[in-house]
Amino acid sequence: AFAKRAPLHAGEIAEAAVLGDLALVLALAGWFLPLGFVLFAAASVPYAVLSVRRRMRAVVISTIACGQVAFLLGGVNLELNLVFVAMVGAGVGVAYRRGWRRLGTIMITVPSVWLPLAAGTMVFLSVFTAARRDRQSPRLTSRPRCRTYPGFRFTHTHYTRTTPTTT
Repeated sequence: AFAKRAPLHAGEIAEAAVLGDLALVLALAGWFLPLGFVLFAAASVPYAVLSVRRRMRAVVISTIACGQVAFLLGGVNLELNLVFVAMVGAGVGVAYRRGWRRLGTIMITVPSVWLPLAAGTMVFLSVFTAARRDRQSPRLTSRPRCRTYPGFRFTHTHYTRTTPTTT
């Protein structure tokens, strides 16, 4: 057993890296293979094992390090999915380590996962309100989104002359 305030030692870092990478591979496979939600659920198991065997600091470090790799591989969406998977796995692991049953697992996982995600979503939507409105506004207008030239009318694929030509 190691002190709770001590920095991570080599064994903890190595185990965090291996289990985090395993979770990342499962989450990445969940993006490309059918029934990906099964793989996302399976990706939370390595983080649960890590939180049972090691300190929460190892789970956080593994999530940050593997989250950066996930960002390189799949962008922000894969990184956020990996963070969500890590939060669920950490909650399940803490509940298992403390000997809680299903109700205890639900009672720790729902507030520790749902509340931060809901708050983050509300902050994101409130910050980017103008961007959402600007993106939707051109679709709501009735004007055609094409150039108009004097004497020409745009029909579906080409311009036709509206004034007769003189030769």
